[in-house]
Amino acid sequence: MKNDILCTLRGLRKAPLFTAVAVLTLALGVGANTAIFSVIKSVLLSPLPYASPERLMAVSQGNARSVKPGTTSFGTLVEWRARTRLFESLQVYRDWGIPTSGLGDAELVNGLRVSAGFFDTLGVPMHLGRNFTADEDHPDTRRVVILSDGFWRTRFGGDPNVIGKNLVLDSRPYKIVGVLPASFRTIGFRYQATPNIFAPLGYDVSQPFACRSCQHLRLIGRVKPGVTPGAAEAELTAITKDLLRTYPKDYSPTERAVVASLQEYFVGSSEATLWVLLSAVGLLLLIACANIANLLLARATGRRKELALRAAIGASRGRLIRQMLTESMVLGIGGGIAGIALAIYGIEALKYLGADRIPRIGEATLDLPVLLFALGVAAVSGIAFGVAPALEGSRVDLNEALKDGARGSAGRRRTRHALVIAEIAIAFVMIAGTGLLLKSLSRLLDLNPGFDPSSTLSLNMSLVGPTLQKDEEVAAFNRQLLETLRSVPNVESAGLVSTLPLGGNSDRAGLHIKERYVQEGAVPNPYRYFVSADYLRTMRIPVVRGRGFTDQDRLGTEPVALISETTAKQIWPNEDPIGQHIELGGRNENGPWHRIVGIVGDVRQVSLNQERRMQAYLPDAQVPQSGYTVVVRGSGALEKPVREAIRKLDRNQPVYDIATMEERISVTVAERRLALILLGFFAGLALVLSVVGVYGLMAYLVGMRRREFGIRVALGASARQTAGVVMQEAIRLIGAGLGLGIVISFGLSQWIRGLLFNVSPVDGWVSATVALLLAAAGLAATWLPARRAARVDPMDALRQD
Repeated sequence: MKNDILCTLRGLRKAPLFTAVAVLTLALGVGANTAIFSVIKSVLLSPLPYASPERLMAVSQGNARSVKPGTTSFGTLVEWRARTRLFESLQVYRDWGIPTSGLGDAELVNGLRVSAGFFDTLGVPMHLGRNFTADEDHPDTRRVVILSDGFWRTRFGGDPNVIGKNLVLDSRPYKIVGVLPASFRTIGFRYQATPNIFAPLGYDVSQPFACRSCQHLRLIGRVKPGVTPGAAEAELTAITKDLLRTYPKDYSPTERAVVASLQEYFVGSSEATLWVLLSAVGLLLLIACANIANLLLARATGRRKELALRAAIGASRGRLIRQMLTESMVLGIGGGIAGIALAIYGIEALKYLGADRIPRIGEATLDLPVLLFALGVAAVSGIAFGVAPALEGSRVDLNEALKDGARGSAGRRRTRHALVIAEIAIAFVMIAGTGLLLKSLSRLLDLNPGFDPSSTLSLNMSLVGPTLQKDEEVAAFNRQLLETLRSVPNVESAGLVSTLPLGGNSDRAGLHIKERYVQEGAVPNPYRYFVSADYLRTMRIPVVRGRGFTDQDRLGTEPVALISETTAKQIWPNEDPIGQHIELGGRNENGPWHRIVGIVGDVRQVSLNQERRMQAYLPDAQVPQSGYTVVVRGSGALEKPVREAIRKLDRNQPVYDIATMEERISVTVAERRLALILLGFFAGLALVLSVVGVYGLMAYLVGMRRREFGIRVALGASARQTAGVVMQEAIRLIGAGLGLGIVISFGLSQWIRGLLFNVSPVDGWVSATVALLLAAAGLAATWLPARRAARVDPMDALRQD
């Protein structure tokens, strides 16, 4: 074996161009596979960093169409906790952004409101201090916080005596009771930035927003050992059906529980994206192996005399196969090492591209398992691309091989043809998949979100200060803020909204109808918005009927409301809803009731591809909100003057999460765009490698048939006719490859379905376009060898043989 390796190294050193091309080709395949696998390992294969993570579940209310957990009401949580036998614990959490003060300039701190047993359910011990107690999970006693390790070190310098100190939030002191360990990760809580502080949820069933029909909480649970998600879902669904009989106004007839493992919930749609990408780089590696196999076949043909001499002096066929497989394994190891180097940069590129959209991608690294995977891929590839050349090259005919004019065997030509056909087929599958994603993304972006995102800036605010505690004070500040923003140069209009469409959050509340209050029937749960009078005009959400809100709709006047078209159609299909009275949330027959004064267009709240759902609006001036999103429409660069205007009005009010509405739409399709970018890149490499394969094969065939072409020319064939022979053979190969690719793509049509929107996995236009692209590229690659064949000098060709 040692002699085989030394012989191989000497041979490869004498063919530096061949060696470099083979190693680089394999490095691309190995590097891409290694980088994608490192992400899959961190995101899909590594267990969550919690105690017994397989028993942790994501839970929510849902209906027959729900496929993954969403939100839950506090009232339902209380009922599920009291009746479940399969869950050891059920805990809820929600986003919480709160301004700090007393530590320098005011700024917003990202956090979570969690129920008291949240960290115990996850199995996370405190680094310092203690967990929340049940007594602190109450509206009157919830001013205590637990700090993340990073916030503790940044704000308090890692002070071990921080427990018991106060942190001033929104002008109120919160007692610090605990510090989380540095290893704690809020994996999957991707509805905000990484939380820095945690406080008790502090809900009470008597509060209006803690009703059974107000769904805005996320729920996790720990099941007892051996309990499956299906069994847990069946139990909670049975409890929910019983709640429907007891509280018919609070639950829909199709209401059920939705349960999934926490790992599955956190990964979300990223799982399909990552497996598609791993499949794509696997196909790319196959093309790379086919190319190297073709190079080795050509090299074996050039070495036929050497192999014949070895056989003549006693080398068996097995000995020749071992020598050639050693060469392929050395190339495989070289390509693997180079691929690992490429993977280091590839992993960092994937982290950058998927930082905000793929959970846990930041943990991807070139650790020992990933390194072993890379070496394994390289070794398997070395065998894969070396077997066919070794078997073909070891078939030595001494009489033919020792003749100067001997040409490659028919078997080798068939093998090379098959490899190129396979390359073209695989390239077709990858490029067609990219085309489908591109068409899908285009159709998704063409959807009307229900508002006009152009020339619109959005930013979040949470009011802080002792003079902004009462409704009248908040309402007065909001009016002053809007007046200030409207006076900014180039600002056309400005508005406020409690939950921004496509902003990464939602608020659903029970819709009670005064005229039907005594009737039986479930309460609808539309998305709820508190908006200023000019919000609809700023977002260009049309008022379909009636009127929008005006500056006269304020505290002390008749409560009014707006509903969306879908709400009107679903709740009042055969009557006029304008003039009806509704309330959103956990109210009762005493009101206050809001009179519907208008119907507005539907907007897409969660994502562009979400079906239209019911929505309802209340005036911010009548129900003042201290936390909201400001939207400003105008021309030119608005961020700096808007920031300055707010700073002049009140420099203590933190402004954060600034983005244009077009940027927010872009974020909602970021995962699809990431898949498109990466798959497009890999498909581009596949196209290049397949074209190189076609060129290499045709150039080889022209070289092997040089004598034949010389005879053709000598007998009177024109240059066009001679070139046509080469082009015809290329057309047959390309046609066979495209035909095989179309068949394979039909068979793999479900492979990419989960990433598509309003596009069939079998799309004739995409297939035809890709086929034309590959055919044109293949024929272009054949042009130079065909031109070379047409220019063969008969005398030189015949003299050579």
